[in-house]
Amino acid sequence: MIKLIKVKIYKFKSFESEQELSISDDVTALVGMNESGKTAFLQALAKSNYFEEDSDFEFNETPDYPRKQLKKMQRTKKVQVATELFYQINESIYDDFDEIVKDIKIVDNQFSIKTKYDNSKKIDLSISLSFEEFLKSKGIPDEEIKELSQIKNKEQLSSLLSEIEDPEIKARIEKISVIWENTLQWDEPHNEYIYRNILKPKLPKFIYYDEYYTLPNI
Repeated sequence: MIKLIKVKIYKFKSFESEQELSISDDVTALVGMNESGKTAFLQALAKSNYFEEDSDFEFNETPDYPRKQLKKMQRTKKVQVATELFYQINESIYDDFDEIVKDIKIVDNQFSIKTKYDNSKKIDLSISLSFEEFLKSKGIPDEEIKELSQIKNKEQLSSLLSEIEDPEIKARIEKISVIWENTLQWDEPHNEYIYRNILKPKLPKFIYYDEYYTLPNI
């Protein structure tokens, strides 16, 4: 339903400049000479979305950033991007879009997620309706749309609802109020709702190990 199609590594261990690798459906192995970066690539991939919480598989600039460039980077006091993972969805994912967002499509059926060295995420997710267009599709008048476009969370929404006198308009807004949970504090709450509730739980997760283990009962 969601598959990984490309990995971009910005700077990580032996990767001192940006590197990209497309992932084809028939790729089952990573082959290369010794010291060519295979291990670093797999570690960076695993740290981008590990299958469980594990401090060993979180980015840490001191051991992970290219050593020759570490001090120069730290002087900038900017948190650098470690990886960007590109994903593709298929049409079946829209079966999971509920009544609130059922009329929205993801542009080009693709999106990407950047992971920084502080392990924060930045998602590039383009959808077919802007927030204003989304509100208009729910039958909300322009005057309320202008106000709602400035609201980023449910506390702000509650304050606005208390000022709306028309019961029909208030009911329409309350019907989609879950949009403003916006726990990630995105600029467009409906965009965040789709990512957090529909896409994120289906993202491929990764596991990394550097030795062969005997599986139980084998």
